[in-house]
Amino acid sequence: MSFKDKLDLKEKAKEASSSLGYWFRKKYKLSPRDPRYLSCEPWEIELEFEIAKLESERSKLYPITCTECGEPYYGNECKSCGHKSKTERYFDPDFDEYFDKVEEENEKYFKTPIKWEEVKDDDIGGIGVA
Repeated sequence: MSFKDKLDLKEKAKEASSSLGYWFRKKYKLSPRDPRYLSCEPWEIELEFEIAKLESERSKLYPITCTECGEPYYGNECKSCGHKSKTERYFDPDFDEYFDKVEEENEKYFKTPIKWEEVKDDDIGGIGVA
């Protein structure tokens, strides 16, 4: 039996291909004996992996290509054709709870409750007009 057969290189390759060290070396195109790779602490490689995961998740939000007109857009609705995406992309599940707390604090602080009123740009006159 040869030395190569004793090592079971196929099994070692399977194990190594799922390691963070391999991911790191592949990302930065480093050899296994590269001093930059060898000088990294395990937590530094893990940190790089977590950062890459966050960047990947973030990149899913920007931009969306409209399935109707093909134009890129941000948010939940295409500005070109008005097509709405099937899934809401900017949803904060804690917003309602936060909003209720703010309203509660406002009621305690102000003697008269605040009434929110929507104002459109067209309703505002005289600003910047000579």
